[in-house]
Amino acid sequence: MGDHILARGPVGVEEPHRRSPQERQAMAVFTALHVSLLGFVVVQCVTGFEPSWSWWGTLSLVVAACQVHHSRAAARGRRARGWPLTFGLLLAAVVVLEITIGDQADTTLVVVAASAVMLLPGRYPILWVIPSIVLGIGTDWLRALFWGDPTLQDWWWWLLLYTPTIFALGAGGLAVSAHLVDQMSRLQRTRIELAETAVQRERLRVARDLHDLLGQSLSAVVLKGELAVRLHASDPDRARREVEDLAAIAGTTLADLRAVTRDRRDTGLRDEVAGAARLLTAAGVRADVDAEIGTLPVEVDRLLGWTLREGITNVLRHSDATWCTVRAVRDGGSVSLEIVNDGPATAVGTGSGLAGLDGRARELGGRLVVEHDADRFSLRLDVPVEPA
Repeated sequence: MGDHILARGPVGVEEPHRRSPQERQAMAVFTALHVSLLGFVVVQCVTGFEPSWSWWGTLSLVVAACQVHHSRAAARGRRARGWPLTFGLLLAAVVVLEITIGDQADTTLVVVAASAVMLLPGRYPILWVIPSIVLGIGTDWLRALFWGDPTLQDWWWWLLLYTPTIFALGAGGLAVSAHLVDQMSRLQRTRIELAETAVQRERLRVARDLHDLLGQSLSAVVLKGELAVRLHASDPDRARREVEDLAAIAGTTLADLRAVTRDRRDTGLRDEVAGAARLLTAAGVRADVDAEIGTLPVEVDRLLGWTLREGITNVLRHSDATWCTVRAVRDGGSVSLEIVNDGPATAVGTGSGLAGLDGRARELGGRLVVEHDADRFSLRLDVPVEPA
């Protein structure tokens, strides 16, 4: 009686997916309750006619059809299309049945209560059952007083217990089963969205780590290769050492690349400081590095390491710097890392490297500040020692 849930595919196209076991169970409960309760309503109304079937009996089928229409929409989390008309038709049919066959049509008031809960506004929709209960009890009392029904006069106390119970179970069962189907569908959609989000976050992490990792490593490879070529004729021993360093960098990069795919890449500040100084010196940039700030939480230390790596990579790839200073300062509950050089690029943007660093900093409650002018470029990271 319900629709397939739509899930977003890998290219952004919505397509149907199989229902989860929980959804199928909820749909089975929904179907069983509606078949049994609405079937009972129809049978009880039909047996109230002489002969046993009359065109008036068709009204009981109208009541059931209206309720199915309302319940199908409620199971999808919305109101039925054209509900004022169908709800009005349901009320009219119930009034005619009450007048025609009397107390055997009382069960149709349960359907009215269920539809009211599904359709009418209110902070607590289930409270719409109360007017139906009052109407059911009031109708029975009117029959007892004006039509002299001895059964109702003798069993009035039973009506006070029976009517609320039947209405609560019947109307509540229909409404809650539809709500259950809707909630299970929402839960399944949420699971799918969370899974897609997790995949996208992992892709972003790998892309960001690869950019930060390979950017500096490949810059170092290019730098070492060019230096070895220049020194090949004039200083063969130095050229051989540069080639050996190049092979070592490639091996380290391969190990780091494998670690990135397993989310085990720990690029701490201390690990990056020595490598940054060597790379700057090899590139002919005067390096002044002071980054001894003691032990930090793993997340903060990793962020500082990535920031230093990205900053040095930008110096090597995008500037003509002659000097570069690196300062890390721990002040109370925060840490600052600043990388300054005298050769800013002609055009400074917010590439994927800086954007990735900014995202990492925000995740830990920090911020990344980039400043530049004609003869100076500064990259500054401020982050709390205890990440947010």
